Amino acid sequence: MEYIEAAPGKPGPIALSFSGGGFRAAAYTLGCLAYLETVQLGGRPFLERVHFISSASGGTITSLAYSLSQHRAQSFITFYHQLKEQLEGSGLLKHVFDILENDEEWESRPYKTRNLINAFAIAYDKFLFKEATFGELFPNKQGAVPEICANATEFSNGMQFRFQNVGVRGNQFLHFKTSTILQQLKLADILAASSCFTVGFEPIVYPADFHYTGLDKKAMEDDIEQDSRFSPEKDDNEGKAPCFNLMDGGIDDNQGVGAFMLAEGRMQTANGFGYHLYLACDVSSNYSPGYTFPEENKTAPFLRPSLRTYFLIVLAVFALSLAGILTDNLPKLASAVLGASALVLALCLLVVYKINAAFRASKKSGNTFGLTAIPFLSRFAKMRLSILLQMLSSRATSTGYLAAVAYLKKIRRISYDRLFEKITEKTTGVGVEVKHWSRLAIQNALYLLSTKNNHRRLKDLRRETYVTDAIVTVMTPSATLQKVVDVATAMDTTLWFDKNHDKEKALESLVASGAATTCYNLLRWAQRYDQQDPYWSTVVSKLSEDWNRFNDDPFWLYQEYEKQKGI
Repeated sequence: MEYIEAAPGKPGPIALSFSGGGFRAAAYTLGCLAYLETVQLGGRPFLERVHFISSASGGTITSLAYSLSQHRAQSFITFYHQLKEQLEGSGLLKHVFDILENDEEWESRPYKTRNLINAFAIAYDKFLFKEATFGELFPNKQGAVPEICANATEFSNGMQFRFQNVGVRGNQFLHFKTSTILQQLKLADILAASSCFTVGFEPIVYPADFHYTGLDKKAMEDDIEQDSRFSPEKDDNEGKAPCFNLMDGGIDDNQGVGAFMLAEGRMQTANGFGYHLYLACDVSSNYSPGYTFPEENKTAPFLRPSLRTYFLIVLAVFALSLAGILTDNLPKLASAVLGASALVLALCLLVVYKINAAFRASKKSGNTFGLTAIPFLSRFAKMRLSILLQMLSSRATSTGYLAAVAYLKKIRRISYDRLFEKITEKTTGVGVEVKHWSRLAIQNALYLLSTKNNHRRLKDLRRETYVTDAIVTVMTPSATLQKVVDVATAMDTTLWFDKNHDKEKALESLVASGAATTCYNLLRWAQRYDQQDPYWSTVVSKLSEDWNRFNDDPFWLYQEYEKQKGI
């Protein structure tokens, strides 16, 4: 059997995905879009060819805001500055805490739990989306991205839950029966579900946290279809309405690659070839710092006694202060000490009560772990306080690192392995046509042009069949550009840009890095095609010109957009 590598002659439909990463992801992907809107491909902005956008977490901020702006017939420059304004500073946090304290903000959302993630959802609804619902993204409007997918992670099955206007709305085990209710959901609540990352936020619950005045809660419940293994008629769920928890889409696929592969299957069915190019705009990195194990503090004298010793001291202080009050000796001081020691004792007794209750529950349910482990908890009270603190610290920090760094790295590797190893075959008259994503997909990563990635970038570039020493020289980023990218890659995952970020020009650097990195990757991709073809030689010439400008002045495109502010 003869195999032929499939390749499009001229670019057709293009797909994007925006990774999670808080405001860092939102700003970087804004820069990616800004360059795609600027560069021309066949006389049209590259961005007009985008047919599908998948996103998770912080990337969903940009994807939903961009799609909404298109359906509201806004210009790109209007969208750009509206979103950039929402990202600036820490105003969002102020709105969130104002909402948490204001009873009136929750009156139209009677079932919504009053917590941090839902306060963010209300803030997004007021300031970012202006009360828009997902239904605004459903009409196949001329000039708008036809397919949009915001990914969350559903707890019952440990799978992606896809809020999308095409394809399965949910996943194969748990999904909306129709699009009727989905279209009535607030974009802000969908963004909250896509971005409530582990440790930082609580889960968001369907249907309660998605409900608002005017939306039928019973209809929300009836529109959910569950796999028979999770149906309300079984086990403890009998008679209960469907209810499930969602968290950050990055838990299952932080790059949104899985949703893209499903979209690719739909596109292949429609036109035979599928997407001609896939840009995975990704702010996660292989270069995050490693885990630092917290050591025991053996020098602090107050950490040397055991917890039991401290308990006995508090008990003695409580007794002495109580005696002082009864004998009228130092009544004011004794009263203060009595109150403080009584509080500590009350907390200790509460812990003992909870442990005892857990033991009784374990005994009643036959939980062998609880029956075995709980009786040994008293042993911890005999250990030095420094040991206990070290144990608690190592558990807390390692759990946080696992969720925020190690686990995301693993998911990232799995996602890209799935993408680049997938080969789609289509039988032709002469053999089998093979479509391999190593030629048609671009890992548009934030760290790509950073100084940390110099070795890897050069190694990957030399794999291109067209590369010569002269091309390597041209494609090498300048020290000026790398300095900006290094600032961008150092930005942590937050939902604000604080004074230190402003001082470092983090927002500006992220937007500029998104534009420059996208230019670099498009130039690398375009050179894979026949340079004798006037179409491709023109594309490469334009991309080369922009790439040189980014090397000379990384902020040139950012400044161009700033000049158009208010237009």
